[in-house]
Amino acid sequence: MFGKATGAGNNLQIATISPANLDGTTPLTAASEAPMDFANINGIPLLATVDITSSVVRIYDMTNPFAPVLRDSLTTTTGSLTANGNGVGQVKWGMESGNSATLYAMSTNQGIQAFSVNVVPEPGSILAVGLGIGFLALRRRK
Repeated sequence: MFGKATGAGNNLQIATISPANLDGTTPLTAASEAPMDFANINGIPLLATVDITSSVVRIYDMTNPFAPVLRDSLTTTTGSLTANGNGVGQVKWGMESGNSATLYAMSTNQGIQAFSVNVVPEPGSILAVGLGIGFLALRRRK
């Protein structure tokens, strides 16, 4: 389970549901990333967050939750933003289809953003799968 205490200066908190003990914390790109949602899309565990200060939406690969990998930073906002003094909002993964999904994000007082996200494995993952298939082929020849 992923969570974050309200406020700009707190790290992402990682816990298991049973037992409900805090397993550890890990920093994200910005301390002001608070609203978030998790989804497993195309076999890749992803965490989406929205920055309550800038409305930037970030997507992290959570294959290793203690070392999130930033996959993308997105925004549809322009100009001067209205302050989000409460530090609240919401991020929600929407409809998924194969390797794509819709992502919605709102930082209160700054509007709703929507994105179409295509999720493909990183080149290193594709190489590992290719090598694994190659080794299986060699094994079958013997």
